Amino acid sequence: MRNILITLFLTLSAAAATALPTNHVDLTTVIIDFLSRTELCLNSCRDAGSAAAAIPQLKELRKECDAIVETQRSLPEPTIQDYMAVQSQMEAFNTVWNAIRDHIERLEKEQLLTPEMREILHIAPANHDAH
Repeated sequence: MRNILITLFLTLSAAAATALPTNHVDLTTVIIDFLSRTELCLNSCRDAGSAAAAIPQLKELRKECDAIVETQRSLPEPTIQDYMAVQSQMEAFNTVWNAIRDHIERLEKEQLLTPEMREILHIAPANHDAH
């Protein structure tokens, strides 16, 4: 299995029209929502046409990601209570994160992961020599 490098997709986004979170628990909820919408978008990429059609939505999701990264940076360091509260959301996070990883691997295998999509998702270029 090819190791796909995804940077910053752990600290992701809120809907643009929604107030940004002010604590780590709410931030985690926003991240899971963002990842769910990202997963749906990637799932819709089944051929070259649908992958190209997904680019505008992925660009919008990327803008949301940038906003949430800034919000996350502005939050104080998480407390032990924050860590404990966030743990209850980790199963949902892991489920959607794994689905995203599977979609990216599928898109790469089917050669639908374009350079533009890689740039938007911050995925390192494929190493075609590694198998």
